[in-house]
Amino acid sequence: MLDTAFQHRRSSPDIGDLFCSPGHYFDFGDSAFFDLSETLPPGRLAVLGGGHVYKSCAIAMSPLFDTVLFFHNEKSEGLARVPGMPAASNYDGSMEDAIRFIASGATVVTNSYHGAYWAMCLGRRVLCVPFNHKFRHFRENPVFADPGDWPEKLHLAERRDGVLEEARERNTAFYAKVRNLL
Repeated sequence: MLDTAFQHRRSSPDIGDLFCSPGHYFDFGDSAFFDLSETLPPGRLAVLGGGHVYKSCAIAMSPLFDTVLFFHNEKSEGLARVPGMPAASNYDGSMEDAIRFIASGATVVTNSYHGAYWAMCLGRRVLCVPFNHKFRHFRENPVFADPGDWPEKLHLAERRDGVLEEARERNTAFYAKVRNLL
C-alpha cells in the first residue's frame, strides 16, 4: 500500500503540469504519480492536483530555480547535464556576462577554476567538478564531485564565507607593498 498517491495532469506536454506536484520536491514516503485519467490504488493519502488551492505551485521547490552550471568550454567531456538547468561556458560573452550568470544561481556547479572562484567570491554555494590539481589550491576548497555523478551530490554544495573580502584585502596589501617599492 502506498503512503501517498499524487494525481494530477501527467499526460500533458506542459512541463509545468508535469512537475507541479509537491511529490517531486518533498518526501512523502512510498509514493507514486498518476494521471487524472487513472484510478488510484489503495493508499494512506491522496494528493489531487498540483497544489494550487491554498499555496503556491510546488514547482517553486525545484532546484532548477536555484542552480546554474558554468562549465569550461574545452574540458567538459563527460560532464553530466541536467535538462532545463541554465548553463553557460567560460567562452560565452564577457566577464560581466559570466559574473551575472554565476550570480543568478544560489548554487553553482562548475568545472571552471574561475567559475568556482567567482562563485565563492559571490557567496554562492559551490559544487566543483575539477579536471586537474589546480582546483585543490583555494584558501578553502569547495566541495568536489565527479563529472558523471555531480547531480546526485548537488545537495552537498557549500558556500565559503569571506572569500571576496579576504581577496580584496590581500590584493590591496599587495598593491601597497609594490607601490612602496616605486
